[in-house]
Formats: sequence, C-alpha cells, structure tokens
Amino acid sequence: MSVEESGFKRDLHDKGADRASERNYQGHIGKVAFYHPNTTFCECGATDNEGNIRHPEGAKTALPADERHTVDVDVLLGNKMQRLYSVPCFMYSQGVIDKGFKKHDRVWVQYINGDPKTPIATAYYREPDQLDLFFNNLKYRVAGFFDELLPK
Repeated sequence: MSVEESGFKRDLHDKGADRASERNYQGHIGKVAFYHPNTTFCECGATDNEGNIRHPEGAKTALPADERHTVDVDVLLGNKMQRLYSVPCFMYSQGVIDKGFKKHDRVWVQYINGDPKTPIATAYYREPDQLDLFFNNLKYRVAGFFDELLPK
C-alpha cells in the first residue's frame, strides 16, 4: 500500500489546511475592547455590530447575569478583525484594589471543544505601568548590590 493509497496523505493535507485557514479553532490572542465587571450595573459604553449602544456610558444600565465578568474582544481571524461579544472570563481579580480588565489588555481566547461559538478568555497580559517598572528596577538593583557584597 503506497502513501497515496492510504489516508495518511489526505489526513496530513487536511490538518495543514485547518491550520492555514484557521478552521481548527484552538485559540486566539485578542485585545479587550470593553470589560463588563461582576456587578449588577455597567456603564462601559459598549456597542454592537450595528453601532447600537448596549451599555450607555455614564448611565447605569442593568447588566444581565450572563454578561457579568465578561469582555468584548477584538481578534484577528484570517485577514479581518472580528469582535467577540460577552466572552466569559476564567480569571478573577487578585485583590481589593484590582478593578478587572482594562481596555487594550491582551487576552488569550480559547474555544470549548474547538467550537468557535463558545469562546472563553483564559489568560491575560497587561503592559506594566511606570510605577511597576520603577519598583521592579529598584528591587533588582538592591538585590544586585547585596549580591556583590557576598563573598564569591
């Protein structure tokens, strides 16, 4: 039995096509457009595809239970940007001061069982601000100073 006769070559071709055309939805990196906190009211100013305002900015509109602690994410699918609405978040705040996501945070969006209709945000990355950079630099300089004092 040759390679052409077996299904190996066809399977290999199909897997390559899935990756090239993004038919196989493992996950995407996107940017947060709007964050809907885990509260009963939201005033983020989010809009839908037609430009209708879903949550008016400044007006405290009631937030449905299925939209609490969700994000609207812009992801690159193929050659175009697509907005995923009300993607549930599987990350929670780290403390009292943390206010959740901010606009332009990067998030990793995965799909349950590879189904593109069921996205979930499972990780995020936020650029450090100047205060974080200052304290990180200070911490490493102090550690370096004490490291030089120790005998080698």
